[in-house]
Amino acid sequence: MTGKEVTLFIHFVGLAMTLGTGFAFMFLGIAQSKMDKAEGEQFMLKALSLGRMGDIGFVLMILTGLYMLMPHMSNLAQMPLMHVKLTLVVVLIVLVGLIHRATKKAKQENGGPALDTLRKLGTLSLVSTIVIVLMAVMQFN
Repeated sequence: MTGKEVTLFIHFVGLAMTLGTGFAFMFLGIAQSKMDKAEGEQFMLKALSLGRMGDIGFVLMILTGLYMLMPHMSNLAQMPLMHVKLTLVVVLIVLVGLIHRATKKAKQENGGPALDTLRKLGTLSLVSTIVIVLMAVMQFN
């Protein structure tokens, strides 16, 4: 395997971890909705540790993505879909920061409104990640 292939492989592993976490939380949220409020909150508080996988995947994606972007820097002006993708990556970085803040608050408060905030932020981050992947596929097709 070449260095480029190894980097792309790591990038895809990071993508799988990041998207997998988003989808996992979506389905855990569905399971939570079938529980009574107190039980559902405790369930989700325990499930928050899954977020570490998403964090690791996101870091892998950012690092390998930046590395793979280097050869394209001179052509970036002619890559409008890449501009959209990179803008959404910045949005996703902000969302991840907000998710971390809400997670800390939910743990401190043992649930509460921060869990609802997390659900909304999680939905936005999942949609953002899917659109980022779509932009990459369309750009490099």
